[in-house]
Amino acid sequence: MSIPFGISFIATVLKKHDYNVHILVFTPQMNIEGILQEFINTYHPSLFCLTATSSQFHFMKRVAASIKKIDNEIFTILGGIHASLNPEDTIQCRDFDGLCIGEGEKAIIELAHCLELGKKPSSIPNLWIKDIETGAIEKNPPDDFFQDLDKLPFIDRTLWHIWINDPDRCFSVLIGRGCPNKCSFCSNHALSRVTKGKYVRLRAPENIVKEITEIVGKNSKVSSIYLEVETISVNLQYAYNLFNCLRKFNENRNIPIEFGINVSPLKKIIENEDFFIHLKEANFTSINIGLESGSERVRKEILRRPQYKNEDIISFCALARKYGIKVMVNVLVGIPGETIDDFHETVVCVRKCYPDNIQLSIFEPYPGTDLYTSCIEQGLFDPENPEIMQSERCRAFIDLPDFSKKKIQFEFFLFNFRVEGFRAFFISGSRALMIATFSDRVFGRLSPVQLLQKIRQKRIGKMCLLDFK
Repeated sequence: MSIPFGISFIATVLKKHDYNVHILVFTPQMNIEGILQEFINTYHPSLFCLTATSSQFHFMKRVAASIKKIDNEIFTILGGIHASLNPEDTIQCRDFDGLCIGEGEKAIIELAHCLELGKKPSSIPNLWIKDIETGAIEKNPPDDFFQDLDKLPFIDRTLWHIWINDPDRCFSVLIGRGCPNKCSFCSNHALSRVTKGKYVRLRAPENIVKEITEIVGKNSKVSSIYLEVETISVNLQYAYNLFNCLRKFNENRNIPIEFGINVSPLKKIIENEDFFIHLKEANFTSINIGLESGSERVRKEILRRPQYKNEDIISFCALARKYGIKVMVNVLVGIPGETIDDFHETVVCVRKCYPDNIQLSIFEPYPGTDLYTSCIEQGLFDPENPEIMQSERCRAFIDLPDFSKKKIQFEFFLFNFRVEGFRAFFISGSRALMIATFSDRVFGRLSPVQLLQKIRQKRIGKMCLLDFK
């Protein structure tokens, strides 16, 4: 379900233009240079397309350096959010020959064609290209946002098969690009300014169903599909059309496909049972909700989240339960300006939502976002510190005046317990795994089983039973 869409579309369009395409996945534990050496010796590639968020950027620099060490003639280009929002700093990395700013499906074909002909790439919209000899940088202006998403090819998922343990477990399908919200911590408000044109775009429901039909036709065991979009509630008429198409799709199946989707609990759907009736009829069994903070002050004044009160989101979650739809709530801790009292409000709000799952993250300031700029202005962190934004939102590195780094880390570890009590440890295996994974830094290298044994033996009971306001 978690294959990245951006690089998947790049690989797919290259393959459709008859280029020989392979996907490589790296983790910090791998022998990067050894793997690259074998791959380059076998396939002799002329182009490496890399992608990175800000938290992955320093790691991708290592990958690019390894490529250049093996064969300096290979053209390396970096795309993704970090390159799009921080091109001036990113292009200074000596091992990147180019950057892709914004959407790259058209630009990458032009680049590949130039390299195929042995020509020096130039004048390609969306690309910044570095002259290897002089170091001069050609900064080509970006194209407008690609408007007709139905013209994009369906992702070629066979490219990922060697990296996926269970290809039938779950799929995700991108149904739109862009977000209407302007949340200060999210990259969307910054990405919307990268170029011109309508930023929020949605695929036609019929086109989405066509891709789903293709997926289930090739994967007979698939039972659930997640529809990836920033929020389906931005356009109710579109949402209802999509739900009706999915309902009709499932009517012809002996075993209906289950769906999940992201929802912002806007006023027009908070007490709208018709919305949930449509969800239920289309066999949606789960939704994601971005609460982020249970403090209405933090949501409004700091995060710029859509405006709704805590009782609204609690009622919304209750309606979901009424229709048998599971809810996952996204939560951020360690937000600049957050106090310990704000955090307590978050715990209480999440507790009253009775979520089936909690996606918990520690705030990280992503370059290019408004909250990143605010953090620097407040002197909350050193942007030159190489350790920042490399923890994938599970390690605190910002000390807040009323919420210390140590306290943030501690509350991150105990959050599920604060919300659910001991049920968080003993009932939900996935949450126990999250707790055990994080415990590597707290208790040493403990497996989930070892951690649960220590809890049962009350070896960390003192920590669990600390007073909570």
